[in-house]
Amino acid sequence: MTCSLWLIHNTLALILAGLAGTIPNTTYSGNIAIVELTGVASRQVGIFGAGILVLLAFFPWLNALVMAIPEPVLGASMFIFFALLFVTGLKLVFQSGINSRSAFITGISFWIGFAAENRLFFPDFIPAGTEAFLHNGMAVGGVTAFLLTLLFELFVGKKTTLVLAPNLQELSKLKDFTADLGSVFNLSDKMIFRLQLLCEEIFVFLVGSEPPENSQQKTIRFNFTAGEEGLLVEVKDRSETEDLDAVVFPENLAVASEFELAKLGLALLGKMAQEVAHIRISGVNYISFRLWDSEDQNTAKA
Repeated sequence: MTCSLWLIHNTLALILAGLAGTIPNTTYSGNIAIVELTGVASRQVGIFGAGILVLLAFFPWLNALVMAIPEPVLGASMFIFFALLFVTGLKLVFQSGINSRSAFITGISFWIGFAAENRLFFPDFIPAGTEAFLHNGMAVGGVTAFLLTLLFELFVGKKTTLVLAPNLQELSKLKDFTADLGSVFNLSDKMIFRLQLLCEEIFVFLVGSEPPENSQQKTIRFNFTAGEEGLLVEVKDRSETEDLDAVVFPENLAVASEFELAKLGLALLGKMAQEVAHIRISGVNYISFRLWDSEDQNTAKA
């Protein structure tokens, strides 16, 4: 819910800024590099910095002190700043593993953004009214990455969807549906078995996380996408479940409760799947993982 509250607060701040006729606030990705450089991410530091900006607005002599900083000093600090920002971006790209799709999107977006920022892409043919946008490397590169990702999502790979009620009686439907995916996506028997096992464990975990009286109008959606990078499984629901990364498995099975034992199957995710992720936004859980056929995975590693 923390991410949802941040988005709501940011939206309200933008609305209030517009009503007050002031400059709207915005978030800067460059702050990630500053945190990486200084190691400081305290809220008090942000409040102190905001206070300095207020003082700069009302005391011109403070502005003069800032302007007195030598340009080589500012240039060196900005050089380090952008270098760290670039590395931080690469960390985000490699966080879920690099593949041909992510490499293509990242590479094309970076070089298009670089060309736009340095005016290397037919600058004489760009209308004057669009220069502020088309000569901004971050804007052009970001839009390029968004469009390429959308293109891959819509037109690349076979897709199919299954929607289930949060009821354990639906397990048979899930098992039959995943078994039929073998012929649809040309999966091996071993991969079908792993797919069924993991999907059933996630389904049971999500159903057990929500009281029966709260699950009447809710559904659990499974999206399956097959491509060159294996089989991507995405699960979406609105249960009040805990983060998969924060699940604590019992140390002593002999004294573990029934609820703790029910979570043991989730340990299979880290052993049998790749790129496991769990994100919660606005009360919606997005769980995803990727499966490789054992033969394809061995070929990729070789």
